[in-house]
Amino acid sequence: MACSGSQPKRQPLFHTPFLSDQGPPLSPRQSPTHGRRPGKRQTPRQHLDVRKQMIAGALAQLQKNSEASGYGTGDVSALLDSMSINVGWRSTEGLKQLVSLAKKKQAYHTGPRPSPGDIVLFHNQRDANGNGVTDDWLTGCGVVVAKNSPGFEVVTRTGHRPRRIAVWPNGPHQRIVDGEKVNSFLRIPRRSDPADTVYLANQLYAGYIDIERLISD
Repeated sequence: MACSGSQPKRQPLFHTPFLSDQGPPLSPRQSPTHGRRPGKRQTPRQHLDVRKQMIAGALAQLQKNSEASGYGTGDVSALLDSMSINVGWRSTEGLKQLVSLAKKKQAYHTGPRPSPGDIVLFHNQRDANGNGVTDDWLTGCGVVVAKNSPGFEVVTRTGHRPRRIAVWPNGPHQRIVDGEKVNSFLRIPRRSDPADTVYLANQLYAGYIDIERLISD
């Protein structure tokens, strides 16, 4: 419905104040930027570039298709190293240490909607401690390379070669829904598996790390 009367005057997108609005000039010590180390804070453009690099790097690993043991942890560590991103973590320290660092920066989330470039985590992909119980937290990870309806796609590794998998964290515990693959199998079945073992990606989903917050100062 159209509004009657005169339209309110629109403010310009960028407003340059008059000199009378500015007040006296600030001394160097009063300046908001005084004491900051130059070049430390990431800009929105740099964040976007980092996400693009994470996606491109993960897809390159998929294309290379090299065989290696592990569940994606070494691949993510190598990817961060190749981008010269130092978050104070190495794959040999394990994913628990990475999540601990992420929590300090409020970068770890358990919600179902990571963005492309983020690091997705999984647990209980294998019996890591050999006790025959499904209590193996943070066993693997991967990089989100695309969003789709209703979930997202991740490049990870489940034993040997890299894979592109589908994950629908808050969806049904099914691999196929309406003819579309929405969850990939992420754990290899073994006879020794406990009765409560689960195998689909959304059943093993353990949250994600926001890559922008992880690299922020």
